[in-house]
Formats: sequence, structure tokens, C-alpha cells
Amino acid sequence: MHSRELANARPNPESDYAARQHDGEGDGPEGTFFPSSAQVYGKQKIPSKFFMESDSCKRCHEDIYNQWFSSAHHFSSFNNQWYRKSIEYMQDTIGTKPSKWCGGCHDPAVLYAGLMDTPIKQIVHRPEAQAGLGCMMCHSIANVKSTMGQADFYLEYPKLHELAATQNPVARALHDFVIRLNPEPHRRVFLKPFMREQTAEFCSACHKVHLDVPVNHYRWFRGFNEYDNWQASGVSGQGARSFYYPPKPQQCADCHMPAEASKDAGNVNGFVHSHRFPGANTAVPTANEDAPQLKLTEDFLKSGALTVDIFAVSPAQASLKAGATTQSELSTTFAVGEEAESKVRGEAGGEAVPITAPLNRVHPPLRRGDTVRVDVVVRTKKIGHFFPGGTVDAYDTWLELKGTDDKDQTIFWSGMVEDNGHGPVDKGAHFIVLCRSMRTATPSTNGMPGLRARWCT
Repeated sequence: MHSRELANARPNPESDYAARQHDGEGDGPEGTFFPSSAQVYGKQKIPSKFFMESDSCKRCHEDIYNQWFSSAHHFSSFNNQWYRKSIEYMQDTIGTKPSKWCGGCHDPAVLYAGLMDTPIKQIVHRPEAQAGLGCMMCHSIANVKSTMGQADFYLEYPKLHELAATQNPVARALHDFVIRLNPEPHRRVFLKPFMREQTAEFCSACHKVHLDVPVNHYRWFRGFNEYDNWQASGVSGQGARSFYYPPKPQQCADCHMPAEASKDAGNVNGFVHSHRFPGANTAVPTANEDAPQLKLTEDFLKSGALTVDIFAVSPAQASLKAGATTQSELSTTFAVGEEAESKVRGEAGGEAVPITAPLNRVHPPLRRGDTVRVDVVVRTKKIGHFFPGGTVDAYDTWLELKGTDDKDQTIFWSGMVEDNGHGPVDKGAHFIVLCRSMRTATPSTNGMPGLRARWCT
């Protein structure tokens, strides 16, 4: 096992759930939080307010608190309309207990207080259901048991937190004075070494998912999996088959918790790791009308993490011959390593056609009436996992290519969103399912002097 992995990491669970029921996932079928893998030391419940008092951290970490307040982590629970609807449907369909599988990572103030046995429709407007992932959810994780994911961690409930969150001004002032006098004990409790040194393994606890019989009443299978993607890539420094290696290995926090200037207590040389957690989610800040968070997300997506190159033009070729198919080498719907490549397999040989490339150096002569093939190359440049990540069945990502003539009239538009951007996407669009580095060809069309391509997410 690689030295960077947690010492007691175990392999992914086997398909036969009954065979491993003896070990149990988390506290096992009789556990309070099952089928989530999460456990609490002492098998105790944790009061909801423990996860709802992030404002007590604001006294010393105001910048970090304000960053978190806009983040997707803050809107992980039933304050997120899309997540709320999915859980309501799940509970209506198969009951409340299987939804605890989600609650281990999404709903700490609900699950760990024992409230998730109640249908969420009955308590959705209570503060506990609107809390999201607060400071204490991540910072009270005492041990990540493995890189299996699915909330496979131990939480610890520090009783002294009640002193930190007290409303008594004298006790609060005394608490803050003692911490400022010697912050080391506070740091040891809430910033454990693995959080800084093994951030990928730390994040794997919730950013790697599987489903099993207690959830789907069927069998074990893989959900989304950012950790194994990252580990198999060159970005981790551990991928032996990658064609791309950055100057030095990177972990999750290097991209998703970039340094921001701050005078917060605990800053290092005037910087803290951003708790905005920039990613690709533009829906949540749009729904929240949070313009700064939306701009941060858009800037993050445009920072060179991916590139879209209109690379080549060639005369249009005939469609695939009979028997030639596009085959995927994926063993599951969600990528694990670098096996997610689609290849066209057909008869060998064929007539060579002239190709003009790269288009940033040469300009092909296109005449009205010509039918051409345009090759567009999509590449991940600074991403340690496949794009798009997360639950790829919950959103669409597609390539948009538009051609105009010398009078700026549109003659070709692949990936157009109908109804002036509010309707369905063109059915012939190239939808991106999993991408490390991908080449795609647009459908043939008549001459297009002007071209542009963009991501829509």
C-alpha cells in the first residue's frame, strides 16, 4: 500500500453484502446512523447545536466564517433545494432509514442528533435542517478510518465546545483569553495533522461514495469517486501511467482551498486557506443571488483548469461503417482510474484525407457549400480528477460550438440552448460525461468562417 494512504485503509467492500454484514458498515445494521459509515466515539448522539454554532468561531476567524457562509458546504443540507428534493423523493420511495446514507456527510445537525428517522418534510424548516456543514462537522472528525469513503470516519464531541459557544459574556471572554494566551491545545483539537498532511484522504471520506443493499435493495456499486481519480492521475504524484505530471504533486486543498489574504487568528504569513471551496457549482450561488461566490466559481472554471481548442478542419468523411462502434473501457458509470477513454473501433485502413491544423497557426480556405469536419480537443490541465466531477447524473455538461459567416450570420450551432438560453439543449450536442483528455468531432456542416467554442455547466 502506498505510504501516503492511511495506515489502516481497507479495500472497497465486496459485492456480497451478506458476506460482510458480520463486520458491519459503521456501527452495523443496529447502529443509530446506519447505513452511513459514520461513527461517533462512545456510540453517542451529538446535540444538533454543536453543528449549528459556527458563529462562535467567527470571533477569531471572521474571514474564514464569511468564506464558508457562501460555500457549497454551507448549503449541503435541506437549505439546498436540489438536495432537499432528492431526499424527499428517496424517503417517499424507500423510507427514512436509507436516507441516513446521505446524512452522514450532508446533514450532521439532523443525523447525529437522531432526527433523521423523522420524514424530512416534517422538519425541513427547522434550523437543524437548514444548517448545512458547519465548522464542527469537518473539524470534529477525529479519525478517517479508511479511504473507502461514504463517511467512513469517527466524530468526537468535545465537551469544552459548550464553553466556546456559551452566551455568557464573562465565560466567553475567559475562553477567548486563554486560547489567545496559548492557542496550541485549540489547534491540536481542531486542526489535526492528517487534515493538513493528508488532505486528499481526509476529503475522500465524503467525496467517494458507494451504494449498497440497505440503500438500493439490490447490490453494491460505485457512486462518484474523486479520490481514486486523483490518486491514479499524475497530479497526485502516484499515477504510474499518466502522460502529464505537474512540477510537484498537488492535493485537494491546493485547488479547492487556495490561499487568501487574511488577518484572522491562525493566518500563516498573512494568508489562510479559503473556505469558499471553489469548484464547478454555479447553481447554488445563482439561486442564492450570491454574486461574489458566483464570480469566484466562474473565474475558477476559467483559470486554465480546462481548455477547449478548435484544433483542426478536414473534409467531411462518411459515417462509421457497419460494425464500428464507440466502446467504453469503464467498468462502472463513474471513473476510477484513467480507464475512461472512448475509442472508435472499426475496420483498419481507409483513405487518408487532408487536414488543416493547428488552427491558431493556419487558416483553412473554406468556401460556401463545403462540408467539413471540425475537431475540437478538450483537455484537463490542472485537474487531478475527471471532469465533470461529483454526481454526474445530477447535471449536464456539454460543448457548444457556433459557426458564423462573414456577415456574422449563424450558419451552424451545436449545443445551442433553445428559448434564448432557458429551454432544452440541442439534442445533437456533445455532452461531456467523463473527461481527462478528450477529442470530439462536430457534425459535418457547410463552410463556417467564424467559430467559437465554450463550456456550459
